[in-house]
Amino acid sequence: MAAFLTHSIGPSNAAMMIYTGDPIDARQALAWGLVSALYPAEELLPLLRPVIATATILICLYVWNDIFYSFFVLGGGTYTTLPLNLYSVASSNLYQNNWNLVFAYVVLMSLPLIVIFVVAQRRIIAGITGGAVK
Repeated sequence: MAAFLTHSIGPSNAAMMIYTGDPIDARQALAWGLVSALYPAEELLPLLRPVIATATILICLYVWNDIFYSFFVLGGGTYTTLPLNLYSVASSNLYQNNWNLVFAYVVLMSLPLIVIFVVAQRRIIAGITGGAVK
C-alpha cells in the first residue's frame, strides 16, 4: 500500500509526510482527494490490457497443450481432453499410424487457438512489442 500511495501522491509529498512524521493512510488520502478510489481501474488497466492479453494467450497455450496433467488426473477414463485423445490416437498403432488422421486432428485442435489469436491479435502484438527497445 505504501508503494501505491507513493506513486499516487507523488514522491515529494510522500517525502514531506515521512520527514514531518505525519504519514497518511489510504482512507485519509481518499478523503483529501489525493488519490482516486478507482485508480487501478482508470489508469492501470488500460495500460495493462496488452500484457493481460499476451499472458492470457500464453496461459491458454500452456493449458491447452498440457498432456501430462490431464493424463495423470483423468487416467485414461471415459473423459479425455483433446491433446490426450490425440496422444492416444497417435500412439495406439505405433508402427501403423494413419498420418492423415493425426494431422487432421492437429489442425482441428489448433483451430480454437488460432481463433483466439485472430480476435486478440492487435493487443497481443502491442503487448509483445510494448517492452521493445527502440
